[in-house]
Parts: sequence; structure tokens; C-alpha cells
Amino acid sequence: MQQLISGFLLTAISIILYNVGIYRTGSSMNHFAFILLTTLSISGCELDFSNTSNDPDYKAELIGTWRNTDSTNTHYLKLTQESFQRSTGIESISCKAITFNAPYQANKHNLVLEGESKNYLLTEDTLTLTDNKNISFVYQRISDSQLDTCNSPELAGVWESAGDFIAKRSTLTNNQYKTHYERDVLSCFKKDNEWGYAAHNGKIAIKGFTSNSEPDAYQHTFDYNFSGETLRLYYIKSDPNKIRPEELIKVIEPPTFCEDETSTKEVSVKITFSSLPDNLESHLKELGGEYNTFDTKLTFDMDHSASLSTKDIVLGLRSESKIKADGSLIQITQATLTAKVVDGPTSYDYDFNLERFTMNDNVIAFTAKAADIAWINDITLDTPINVASEVAIGTRITEGEDNFKMSLQHADYYPAEKTYTSGISTGLLEDPINDIKGTSGNEVIVDIQTVEITISE
Repeated sequence: MQQLISGFLLTAISIILYNVGIYRTGSSMNHFAFILLTTLSISGCELDFSNTSNDPDYKAELIGTWRNTDSTNTHYLKLTQESFQRSTGIESISCKAITFNAPYQANKHNLVLEGESKNYLLTEDTLTLTDNKNISFVYQRISDSQLDTCNSPELAGVWESAGDFIAKRSTLTNNQYKTHYERDVLSCFKKDNEWGYAAHNGKIAIKGFTSNSEPDAYQHTFDYNFSGETLRLYYIKSDPNKIRPEELIKVIEPPTFCEDETSTKEVSVKITFSSLPDNLESHLKELGGEYNTFDTKLTFDMDHSASLSTKDIVLGLRSESKIKADGSLIQITQATLTAKVVDGPTSYDYDFNLERFTMNDNVIAFTAKAADIAWINDITLDTPINVASEVAIGTRITEGEDNFKMSLQHADYYPAEKTYTSGISTGLLEDPINDIKGTSGNEVIVDIQTVEITISE
């Protein structure tokens, strides 16, 4: 209000001066004076609006400790002028685990945390927060949470398991407990399991440790202690003298992991076809065979050997329609990311995650991340590739058994079957139309038009 009054006063003064000027001098000079003074008055008003020193301090009433109790956990909020902290109380290990801590802004009705707005309602000692899904959480003001913050810096690091678990590595960092198992032919440790954890005073609580665990509930608790430099984990909550623990030794030089979770590099692929059916499974079912498949694979020749070999990366899509021996029908479409390992005549596939798969408007698209398989870091637009798309129909060999003789119906390859690109950028590649293999009268759904690869860091 003060700013508005100041602006109006300046404007009023300019009008008075203008009228006085009309009486005493010529009009042209007065027009100049009027424009100048009006501009100053408006500018003064605008400058005053930028002064927010008198805005209400909406954080003042929010500052303090708040508690919410649901069916599983007790949650705490601690608000200061600088930060918004959320934590979960874990009674089994007598501490609270911090799950969120960041600066925030507040106005009369909203809290803004990392760009996300939450509505709030404050009535005496009750704080209600409502998220963008219209889900509300009610907190009561308390004097203190009466729980220490979970803290276990002695556990942080990479640990090597001894005895029967010699091929296992465990990492405990940033409240994430992960296990990795060695893949000899890949010369790396592949992540097997990952859980959230909190630890305090010789006890660890883990979220989702078993398949029937409640989401976000620290339901599995066990003890740990040290014998010299050896960490001993007792996976069953029990007297440590009555159960043989797993013993771990801290690794000085971390091993090579199959995933690079520090990398943000992604490889995105778009393969455009002349024609794709709206529903792959239905199309395959109508082909008449007992086991029909559609496969599209993009292979990166990582060692430029011009053949499938160790650590080559294969991205792909597979769809199948199979009539089982008992007459039941199985229909599956899945996108896959594998590390292909070739050992003499034998080939092994190691599966990882393949995200953001889509199939629309005759285009199959998917993205692979170095966070899932570290060798993605080594892919460039100069890495040789081969693209293969095939439809095959299977006939059951033995009645009552799921064994089939497969017959290739149609296939298309870029640049050619079992051949890799050489000396060209793979950013955008064009394949000739109607260069398919096969003479089946069924609709052709494998004819590749273009292959587009995008790399982002």
C-alpha cells in the first residue's frame, strides 16, 4: 500500500506542476515537463514495488518440528527459515532417517520445494500438506522428535564378501545397500539387488528386503559389528553368538561395475519401417503357426571386429505368439538390452534394463543408458552397427511338447545380413525399400526405411 501511495503522490505532483506550467509558459515546454515527471512517477512506483522488505514472513509460523503417523511409519518434518527436512522414524533401531532436505519458499497458501508446489493449511498446531495428486498429510506440532538422526559413517564404502560369497561385492552409500555379483567373462560386477537402508548404533533396518515387504517400510532389522577391520552382518535379528554372520572386508580399490551409475549418457534409437501392425501379437497370431516371432535387433560392434564378440551391445524388441502344448496361448512383447558374450561356439546374453520403449506410427524407439550398462559410455556415432528385423513361423516338432522348427518368413538387414557399417556416421541411415528376404504371401512388417541414433551426455 505504501508503494502505491508514493506512486500516486508523485503523479499528483506532476499534474500540479504541469497545470502551473500551462499558466506561466508555452505549451511545448509543458508537454515535455509532463512527460518527464509522469515517467519519473511511474518509475518510482515500479521501483517501490520491487521492495519486498515489508512482505509477511510466512515461514515464521511454520518453523518447528511436526509429526505424522500412518499405518506403517512415523514421519517428521523439521522446518527452519532455510530448509525443509523430512524424515522417517524407525523404532526398531531408535533413530530417524532423513529422506529429504532442501531449501523452500512459502507464501500464504503454498510451499515450493525443488520447483514443486504443495498447498498447506495451518490451524493452531496442525499442519496439512496437500500434493498435486490431491493427497493430504496431516502433521501435529511437537516439541522434539525424541529420536537421534540415523548415522553410520563406518558402513560407507565397498565391501568384499569372504568365504562362500567371494564373488560378491556390497556397497553401502547414500542410504542405498546394493549387492553385486561377478560376471567373469564380462570382467565386471553386475548389480543384483538394491534396498534402502538406515543404520544406527550397531543395527541396520532395510526397506523391501523381502518380496512381501510393505513399500517404504523398514521391516527387516538385523545387527552388525566389527571384528578388527572385518564387518560382520547378522541377517537374522538374533543373538550374534547364535548365528554365523556374513563377513566383509572393505575394498581399497573399488572393482569395475557393469553399470556406471555416475554417468548420464544415453543412446536413443528410432527405427522406421514401411509398415507395422497396430498390434504385433494379434498380427503374429493370425500367421497360422504354433510359435510365431518378430525380432528387431540393433547390434553395436564395440571392438570393431566386424563379428559378434565379447561386450558387443544388442538392443532389441521381441514379440511372440505361442500355442503351448496344453493348448493355452502366450503372447509377449518386450524390449531388451543385452551384453552379448561369445565364448567359442557358445553365446551368452546378460540382460539389463531398456527404458522408454515405444512403437507408434511405424516407428520402434528405445533408449539405453550407461547407468544400466557401462559400455554405453564407449558408443559414438562412428561405432559400427548392424540392424536385423525378422519374422519367423514355428511348427511343433513333437506333439505335446514345446519344441518347434522355425521357418523364416521375411527379413531385412542394414547394411546387410551379418555385416556392419564401416567409416560412416550412424546419426541417420537410409535403407532401400522392398529389399527384404523371403517370399511369403503374408503382410511384410520388417522392411526397414531409416535408422536414427542420437547420443546425449
